[in-house]
Amino acid sequence: AEIYGEQEPAEYVYRVVHGAVRTYTITEDGRRQIDGFHLAGDIFGLETSPEHRFSAEAICDCEIAVVSRNAIERAVILARGGVLEFDLPVRGVRPATRPTHRGHGEPERLLTEAQMRDVVRVIRDLVQGA
Repeated sequence: AEIYGEQEPAEYVYRVVHGAVRTYTITEDGRRQIDGFHLAGDIFGLETSPEHRFSAEAICDCEIAVVSRNAIERAVILARGGVLEFDLPVRGVRPATRPTHRGHGEPERLLTEAQMRDVVRVIRDLVQGA
């Protein structure tokens, strides 16, 4: 069953409670190109743009925890002492960029490793409470 589709609004972040999820894109010639597999405990759907770059589908019976992007942004603000030091997840503090995966859209803004650890910790806290 589809969880979200490519180019749909990325309004939520997901965690696999149990089961397995596949993320993929459909190539111009109609083939499915697998991005990855997500198993229990994995977080997926966190995008650096307002839309999903891939589709996601359950490949067996799954339980998926869902948290809104807005809730994550608010949690990061609180975790940072009420100051938003970077916009999550649209752009990072530093201007470092790299080409997007397989040439989709504009270059992504990269989060620092410390920022990503903070984000993952906040997401895990949120989805475990969901």
